[in-house]
Amino acid sequence: APLFLVCLEPQAPLVSATERMQEADLSPREIDVILAVSSGLTNREISETLYISINTVQTHLQSIYDKLGIRNRTGLINYFIHPRACRV
Repeated sequence: APLFLVCLEPQAPLVSATERMQEADLSPREIDVILAVSSGLTNREISETLYISINTVQTHLQSIYDKLGIRNRTGLINYFIHPRACRV
């Protein structure tokens, strides 16, 4: 049987993606990487767009994941699109 988890925070204020980035203390370059990921770019495309190595892209992504407490690109996108999503 499917299991559904619903989180409700009726009195919590809405927080913009920009505010969430500032709260997470992300560097300007990490924000560039987040924006590139949200545009659907691969690590190689991010590397070429930002003129950094693929290893540097991966390092930035891992730093972002650690700061936000997430594990992957899907979690990254959900973090900003669904800020109140429950983490299981």
